[in-house]
Order: sequence, then C-alpha cells, then structure tokens
Amino acid sequence: MNCPNCGFALSEGLPFCVNCGAAVEQADASGASVTQPPASNTQAQPPAQPTQPTPQTAQPSPAQTMPTSPPRKSGRAGLLIVALVVLVGIAAVALAFMFMGRDTGKRTRQRANTNVPSGRNANVAQTQPSAANNQNTANANVAPQAAELKQTLTGQTKEITAVAYLPDKKTLASASRDGSVKLWDAQTGALKQTVDEQGGEVVSLAFSADGTMAAVAVVNGGGVGAVFVSDMQGGQIGAARQQIERNNIQSVAFSPDGKTLAVGNTSGSLTLWDTTTGTLKQTLEGQDIQTRSVTFAPDGKWIAAGGYGNTVKLWDAQTGKLRELQGHTSEITCVAFAPDGQTIASGSYDNTVNLWAAQTGELRHTLKGEEDTISAVTFAPDGKTVASAASHTISLWDVATGELRQTFKLPETTVSAISFAPDGATLASGCADGTVRLWKSKQ
Repeated sequence: MNCPNCGFALSEGLPFCVNCGAAVEQADASGASVTQPPASNTQAQPPAQPTQPTPQTAQPSPAQTMPTSPPRKSGRAGLLIVALVVLVGIAAVALAFMFMGRDTGKRTRQRANTNVPSGRNANVAQTQPSAANNQNTANANVAPQAAELKQTLTGQTKEITAVAYLPDKKTLASASRDGSVKLWDAQTGALKQTVDEQGGEVVSLAFSADGTMAAVAVVNGGGVGAVFVSDMQGGQIGAARQQIERNNIQSVAFSPDGKTLAVGNTSGSLTLWDTTTGTLKQTLEGQDIQTRSVTFAPDGKWIAAGGYGNTVKLWDAQTGKLRELQGHTSEITCVAFAPDGQTIASGSYDNTVNLWAAQTGELRHTLKGEEDTISAVTFAPDGKTVASAASHTISLWDVATGELRQTFKLPETTVSAISFAPDGATLASGCADGTVRLWKSKQ
C-alpha cells in the first residue's frame, strides 16, 4: 500500500506515512477503511480538512493486492547506504591503482637499470663522461704529444745509454747500464737478441756503416773497462773477436770504412784502433781531461769530439791536426755530423745546441729550447732536421732556419739517447727508466 499523499510505500499497520506524516486509512478485514491514531501519539489527530480533499489515487482491488513485503528502511537510511557503497567502491579503485602504480614503478626501475653494472648508480654512470671531458680539456696540450708515441719497448731495467738503427733497416739496438744489449725488430718491436755483459754497465754502442761489425763498451764499478768488437752474424751480434782494454770509457765510434774504431774516455785521450788487428793506431791529443762523445764525418776525413772544456774539437783523421769550435759557455756533452758532412751539431751543459759549418767552423745557429742540459743530438737521414734531447723533452729543429718544428714530452722519465730510423719517419729515444720509445716524426 502506498501513501495517497506522497506515494511512499507504507508499512503495514501504521496509520500514518513515515515519509510525509500524512494520516492513512487502514482497511479492515472486510475491506472497509478505518482511521486509527498513530501509535506513538496519544492525542487524537484532527479530521481531514474537507476543503483539501486527498488526491484520488487509484487503489488496487483486494484481488489485485500483492503479497505484503517486509518492512523497508527509510529514504535517508537508503541514501546513507548508497553513499557508503560509493565510498567503498572509490576506495577499492584507489587501492587498485596504487598497487598497479607500485608494480609499474618496479618494472620501470628494472628497465632503467638493465645496462647499469651491479653496484653502480645509474646517475653516477651518466656523469662520468662529463668528468672525462673535463680531464681531456685539462690535458689538451698533452694529448697530441701522446698520439705521436708509436711504441714503447721494455725489457731493460736501467738507463739506456745508446740507441742505433742497423744498416739493414730492420733492426734497432739499445744498450743499457743493466749490462745488456738488445736487438729489436724495427717494425714490430719484437725482441730478436739479448747480449748480457756480466759484471758491468754498457756505456756505449756502435755499428759499422756496412753493418758487419759491432762495438760494445763495458765499464765496471771501479772504472775498469773494455770494448768488445764482434762480427754480425745473421743480423745478430756474434762472439767477441777483439777486446780493447781502456779505463773509464765514455764513447765509441767506427770510421765509415770500418777499419778504425775511436775510443773516448775520461782519462784525457782519444785513441784510434785498428779493427782488423786490434792494435793502437794513434792517440789524438788536445782533449784535455775527458771525451764524452766522438763521431766521424761521413767521408771519414774528420773526427769530432766533445767533453771537458767549452770547445768542440775537430781532428784531421790523416794528420791529427786539431782545430777548435768556440761558442759554448760550458762543457760539451754530445756531437754529431750531418749525413752530408757539411754541418756539425753539438750539445752542452749550457742548455744549447750549436750548429756549425764543418768546413769553416762558422756558428750558424744556436738552438735553445728547454732550460736543461742537452744529453743527445742526432740528424735525420735527409739532413734537414736535427733532434736534441734535454731532460724530459725531445726537440726537432729545422737545420736551415733553426726553427723548432716538433717536440715530444716524457714527463715520467728523462731522455738519454736518440736516433732516427733510416726512413726518417721514426725517432727512437732511450730513457733513464730503461724503456725505448718510438715517435712519429714529421717529414
């Protein structure tokens, strides 16, 4: 039964509508309508106003009356239930999205770390290239020099005293104060031979122009020394066939024809020896106390040497006549002839390299680079470039103009010996740490 006023479903037995409060007639067993006061109100309800008749609502006949349903809750309670259901639904959806988000985040992090090594933070890995770029910028002046280093040969443990390319153009030799001479493949750097001189230091090394002989100068701790002359056999140093005994040896050099060996020492003399018989041919006077470096002119007519005193000594190889080249302000450390024999280079404790006209003795250029003692000088095969070594630096100079063309830096060691390859494209340097380093030289 519905309320005739608002249409709300009425509970059985109540004389009023719980929704709008209007009085409701109840039907008795015979179908007659009766009016009863509300159970909760002791006062009689006033009769319905005749001027405001109750809207006529079609009432179902007794035959059409549906079975009585259980009492229904009020509209407000229903609204609360609906609201509660909605809130529960929203909460459930929110929880679902939250769990989905957590799973998605895990999968995302796993993908992001796929290429990151274990124990490394991804952000740190990304910042490392920037640090590397900063380092490259800081070392911009060093990188080009490092790129010019072709190869480093290791195996000797003390200072390299001499490096020389053999005339076969296939072999590079190095001598060391550790008592060894090593022959290396000039192309690959592979070790071909090691000659050990027990109980002494190898202080100088020379090969004849035709590559058939080798001279190895050895000195022990007390200054007692000897030069061992050997024939080359199959590209290697053979057994010594001559032993020239001299104390405090500093340097050795073959004449171009290979018949004479010059031996300089710190005893004040420069001696010339016959390589066939092993006998003394001549003693050149005028070197004062010592001869640190000696070399022959390519035509064999002149012998140049330097040592104590500030002058380069030039002897006529036939007559022994001496002349001196003056221009240095301190002792001479090294000398070299250009391949054409027209220029002499000399290095000194005064930190300079002088280029002299061999025929006239005229000083052509004074080359000054690093503020340090010049330890070695050598000419390129074409005679257009001269290289000098001073402490941690190798400098390549233009012979004609005296201009600096190229430098190599060795901050971790010092340079003690240098030599150009026969093609001039490579410069070998012997170092104080026992390494031999090969550099690309400009043509």
